[in-house]
Amino acid sequence: MVFIVSAGVENLTNTKAKDDAGKNVTIALSDTILVKEGQNEVLTERAKSRLKNSVIRFKEEEEDAKDSNKENTEVLGRGKRSVVLTDQTRNKATNEDKRKEHQKMLAQQLNDAARQRLAQASGSSEAKKVKKSNVSYKSYDKFPVDTEINKLNIYVDKRHDTIILPIFGIPVPFHISMIKNCSQSVEGDFTYLRINFAHPGSQIGKELAQFPNPLATYLKELTYRASNVKEHGEVAAPSNNLTTAFRLIKEIQKRFRTEEAEEREKEGAVKQDKLILSTAKANPKLKDLFVRPNIIAKRISGSLEAHINGFRCVA
Repeated sequence: MVFIVSAGVENLTNTKAKDDAGKNVTIALSDTILVKEGQNEVLTERAKSRLKNSVIRFKEEEEDAKDSNKENTEVLGRGKRSVVLTDQTRNKATNEDKRKEHQKMLAQQLNDAARQRLAQASGSSEAKKVKKSNVSYKSYDKFPVDTEINKLNIYVDKRHDTIILPIFGIPVPFHISMIKNCSQSVEGDFTYLRINFAHPGSQIGKELAQFPNPLATYLKELTYRASNVKEHGEVAAPSNNLTTAFRLIKEIQKRFRTEEAEEREKEGAVKQDKLILSTAKANPKLKDLFVRPNIIAKRISGSLEAHINGFRCVA
């Protein structure tokens, strides 16, 4: 609980004052106290108590109205407003006025720096293209129908770069871009397949990952276990499904990452116009040149011809 204790006395006479305005004095004392369990705390204990921080002086305008209007009219020609301007230039600014002026100066400097930074950013950098999120199946009709899915086995859809995983008896599709890595291990009579997913906050590949809703709940990892023992009547051991899924996931990951790297390289490439061949017979030409790296195993020499809008290499 906070209490503000104030005491004031007015209409005191200062006998040492040299003018009539300084003879009438008013004194006000105030403290802010925080009442809590144990010892109380005086919040205004560290406040400045110097005279210039505690005294407020009021000066009355004693000049004649006619003389003031005449003088201000000659200097500024502003009428009543000139009296206020003259008083402001004559009186010394208080600490609050200095602080406000300093705050305005700092705000102006920050605005100028921000304006200059935005101007440089808009002029030098171009807007980056936002990559679309990868969707496995845009509609339920495109969901594959296979006996492996009905048996709740792990199914790899190469056509759509998707892995369908059984979770609580329901086949759930995951795009290959959401899988960070996977590992397989054999312990005794069982084979384990561990799949780690990309999620918001992960450090690996966070600049390439696409999360439409970062506040949603994401899976971090899944682990599947299957027996290596083939039961009577089974064509193969249950662990064969995990081994096949592990191999196919690695293949799709390698192909998908290669395609993404090629797309990123093509983003910076400039589209070239169709080469316009020159009909002149004396075109500039460099002979006995070799292309690196070699396209084929055999090293073949060729020539570089200059045409109207580009060059052509002929082997």
